Amino acid sequence: MISFSVAGDIANTGNVGYVCPNVVGNWRVENSTPARWFEKTAFAAPAPFTFGNVGRNVLRADGVHRLDLSLFRNIPINERAYGQLRVEAYNVLNTVTYNAPRRSSPTLISAGFSAL
Repeated sequence: MISFSVAGDIANTGNVGYVCPNVVGNWRVENSTPARWFEKTAFAAPAPFTFGNVGRNVLRADGVHRLDLSLFRNIPINERAYGQLRVEAYNVLNTVTYNAPRRSSPTLISAGFSAL
């Protein structure tokens, strides 16, 4: 959910400090980077006593793509017992997964806001 830190309860809902914004432009970015994941100027504070028009979960993180491999070999010791040789490798292709944007304390009009 996107919410921005604002002074007071401008929507008069009892939710002091956060409000859902209005989408005023295209928030998608062609080649997103960890520093510029979406267009921050595409969001604005709603008018007093109104709710923002942003949809639920419009900003989502990329999916996690990871390849883990395991090789197992059971080696019989006798009729009831066996030993196991195990080799495991995690994130074999070394795929980078960035953290999702998160809620922080800057106000809506500052350049440092982020979304959750």
